[in-house]
Amino acid sequence: MTDALVVLVTTPTPERAAEIARALVEDRLAACGNVVAGIRSIYRWEGKVQDDQEALLVLETTRERFEALRERGIALHPYQVP
Repeated sequence: MTDALVVLVTTPTPERAAEIARALVEDRLAACGNVVAGIRSIYRWEGKVQDDQEALLVLETTRERFEALRERGIALHPYQVP
């Protein structure tokens, strides 16, 4: 069994995803960050169904580093609830 984790995070733009990925890799909280541009997210927010273009950030980390990655990711992310 491995302690590797894949963490999925949506962001408003590919550029923002890359900024977050770079910071997390530089901080050694993620081994790698892949930016997938052009995804469509349909979700409920503040009582309404939203339909937005976003980017997907795929992060590779370990179970041991996940909590620190989560906290730093939240601090870097522009959304109220990433």
